[in-house]
Amino acid sequence: TGFGTLLEAFSACDPGNTGSITDRILLTKAVRKVLGVQELDVQELWPQMDRDGSGAVGFPEFVEWAWFNQVKLPIGLPIGDYVDFLSIPYPAGWRGSEAAVTHADQWLVEDKELVSELSQLLDVTYKDVWTRDREKSGSKLVPSGFELVEALRVENACAWRKYYLKRHMLEEKCSNAESFTMHRPLTNQAFALRNRHRLRDSCNEWLLFHGTTADAATNIIRDDFNMKLSGSASGASGTLYGPGMYFTDSITKADEYTREDNNGLR
Repeated sequence: TGFGTLLEAFSACDPGNTGSITDRILLTKAVRKVLGVQELDVQELWPQMDRDGSGAVGFPEFVEWAWFNQVKLPIGLPIGDYVDFLSIPYPAGWRGSEAAVTHADQWLVEDKELVSELSQLLDVTYKDVWTRDREKSGSKLVPSGFELVEALRVENACAWRKYYLKRHMLEEKCSNAESFTMHRPLTNQAFALRNRHRLRDSCNEWLLFHGTTADAATNIIRDDFNMKLSGSASGASGTLYGPGMYFTDSITKADEYTREDNNGLR
């Protein structure tokens, strides 16, 4: 028998309810049912699903694959019907067309109120703390503060859909977990910016920094984070706990992994 929703198909591949698929055999069997085919090459299927190279397939990746392969099944979450992605709401202030499912663009932030909120974020997350990674940044001294010179607003429809679906699943999981603990990162002190983004305490949704080089930042804007490139930014460190995406709630810590550009900015 087939599946009634994409979530049902995904869950069949994730019997431990971990939120990720790692069993390629179970995934292949489920996809055969979804597509209604008998033959399917797992070696071709897996790279299509595991787009970030993490070695596991999350539900957002599964849904994204289904859309590109024109699978006509409901997502299985209370956010809409079929995988046309038009049922997934975009954040307030979204400038791109919500009908453009591959939309990706960026703009210089000119809103003075938003620039002020971003500057406040730098102020409230500053820590006068030295760590060993500071030397690798090109300076042994902890900056006395940070000044926002320029900010870009980035929109990537594909990345947002994946984030929205993952957040929804985490929120559901946290609401049913007795061990769930709410944490308060430094970035929570940027009250105006936090309220602007309507962050959800119910799943510990935070604003965080990712320090990297200018070239790496450009690639992330275009292609999203890629596990295969973890720690590969020129001269960067930051894989102390193994391959992964590293973030921090302190601008001072993030600065340790940045490099000056041709204009002397980071």
